[in-house]
Amino acid sequence: MMEAVPAGEFGTEAWDAFVGGADGAWFYHRHEWIEYQLARRRDLGGRSLAFAVLRDGRPVAAVPVGIEEDGRDGGSVRIGVEGEPCWSPAISTALTDGERDDVLRFVMDETDRLAAVHRAVSSRWRVSAIARGYEEYLPSFLAATTRSGYTDVSLCTRVVDLRGGEEAVRRGMSKGHRAAVTRARRQFTTEVESGSSPSFDAYVTLHRAIAGARARPVETYELMRQWLQEGRGALVVACEEGIPIGFVYLMIDGAASYYASTAVHDDHRGDPVGHLMLADAMAWLGRMGVVRFEVGLQQFPGVPFDRPDAKELGITRFKQGFGGRLLPWVVREKYYDPTAWRQVTEHRLDDLDDGWIGPSDVASTDASGPA
Repeated sequence: MMEAVPAGEFGTEAWDAFVGGADGAWFYHRHEWIEYQLARRRDLGGRSLAFAVLRDGRPVAAVPVGIEEDGRDGGSVRIGVEGEPCWSPAISTALTDGERDDVLRFVMDETDRLAAVHRAVSSRWRVSAIARGYEEYLPSFLAATTRSGYTDVSLCTRVVDLRGGEEAVRRGMSKGHRAAVTRARRQFTTEVESGSSPSFDAYVTLHRAIAGARARPVETYELMRQWLQEGRGALVVACEEGIPIGFVYLMIDGAASYYASTAVHDDHRGDPVGHLMLADAMAWLGRMGVVRFEVGLQQFPGVPFDRPDAKELGITRFKQGFGGRLLPWVVREKYYDPTAWRQVTEHRLDDLDDGWIGPSDVASTDASGPA
């Protein structure tokens, strides 16, 4: 027999202990990441509805689901967190294939129940490409969400395998990126800080100055400081003549890391500081035993439900230059309100009409965007 238990009743320590060894889980499933997401977008009025699934009293799933306001969906609320999809359920590794399917079906049914209680118009999930057991977990998740009425709105991400060592990682980078790193090394130096980070305050100051009115709440940075102290984060610092001019923040969990944020002083926007910091970040991560480094979202023209602008396509090309493998950034969505679904679909079609890419256009583009 299965039952859903609110995360607060299940307990923070028990929650983190479970997700620390579950399939489909990564840092995003820990309790402090849920706190971070809720703090980051307080304007959405988000609340955690996270729950654990117990079968005969034993935990078999942890579900970091939340609910928030979303006028764009044509209704008052949706199942989501931080303006983004919820991270997919973490599932016990002790389950058979059939048991895993049963648990995922229970999770989808419970999510539908929560959506009905809170009158949500939609729900969305996403899967981390660096989650534990990703390859085996993904087919089960896709089958479960399809059976429950979800459709696919996936994008792509890029993951670099660090197991070959620094030289192999360097060879995997584009020729232009290798040249940029060499050029930057003549002018800048880097160091990586973890634990007690003397440069963290300088990073926060620069990051908030660049963000301006869009700056995140202070409490989100305090959580990031905590992750550094716990060894779950690292800060790459680039200096010119000993003065910090750029930062990259890395999230670390087990054998995987994610490129979380960057900040470079305006005086060096045109310099290859970011190239150097990421190259040195990958070298340091490899020495620390990390084997998978997620560079992040990859966007392309012509996707009906994603319309990246020139800046976003430029970011994709920058990340692409670090090599690695293109993987699905899996996102599934479900609408409970046909009017909301129709509004969103019409909006996507309008966007598509503004920038339709036909066969002739596809022939003149490559993976980096327009030729």
